[in-house]
Amino acid sequence: MRFFGKFRKRLLDKNQLGSYLKYAVGEIALVVIGILIAVSINNWNEGRKQEKTLSNILATVATEMARDTVLLERIIDYYQSREDTFLHIINDALSREETINCKVCPFLVSSYRSFTPNLKGYDLLREFVDFNETSEDTLVANIIFVYSNYTIEFETWSNMISNNVAGNLAYWRDHYPWYANFLMRKYEEPYYDYVVSEADYRNRVTHQYVLVYENFLRDLRNYNRQVKMMLTQIRQRTVE
Repeated sequence: MRFFGKFRKRLLDKNQLGSYLKYAVGEIALVVIGILIAVSINNWNEGRKQEKTLSNILATVATEMARDTVLLERIIDYYQSREDTFLHIINDALSREETINCKVCPFLVSSYRSFTPNLKGYDLLREFVDFNETSEDTLVANIIFVYSNYTIEFETWSNMISNNVAGNLAYWRDHYPWYANFLMRKYEEPYYDYVVSEADYRNRVTHQYVLVYENFLRDLRNYNRQVKMMLTQIRQRTVE
C-alpha cells in the first residue's frame, strides 16, 4: 500500500491527471475484487459449515428412524397377530370353547399399543430449515412433510384408541360383577357368557377393529414404509 501511495503522489506531482484517474480506477477495482474474493471465501466456508451441520442432523434423524422401525415392526406384528381373532368375533364365528382357549380375547378391547416417533432429529431439522436455505433439498423437505403429518395422525388415533379402551373398562366396572376377577385374570363363566352371547361385546370389538385396523395400523404401515425409504436415502447421501 505504501508503494501505491508513493506512485499516486508522483502522478499528482507531475500533473498527470489522466494517468492518475486510470490508476485510481485500477486501485478501486483491486479493492473490489479483494472484497468479492473475501466474501466468496466466507460464503464457501459458511456453506461448508451448514452442510456439516445438516449432515450431523441427518445422522441423528437416521439413528432415530432405525430405532423407530424396530419398534414399528413389533407393534405391527402385535396387531397383525390378533386380527383373525377380531374378525372371528365380528363375524360371530368364535365358539364358546374357542373363546375359553383364546389367550388374546380378554385383551382385544381392554388394551392397546401406541406409537410415538422419536422427534429430536426432526426438531433439529426444522430449526435448521428455519434459519437456512434448503428449498432445493427434496430429502429434507420430504422428511419434514412425513414427520409433521404422521405425528399428528398417530397422536389422534392413539388418543381415540386409549379413550375407547378406558371407556370399555369403565363400562365393565360399572355393570358387570365379574370385572374385579377379570382384572386379576380370573375369567369366570359369566364373563364367557358376555363374550360369546352379548351384542355389546361384539359391538365393542367391531369399534376397536375400525379404529385400529382401518386407521391406526394402516398409518403405521405407511409410515414404516416411508421411513425405511428415507433412511436408505440418508445413508446413500452419507456415503456420497
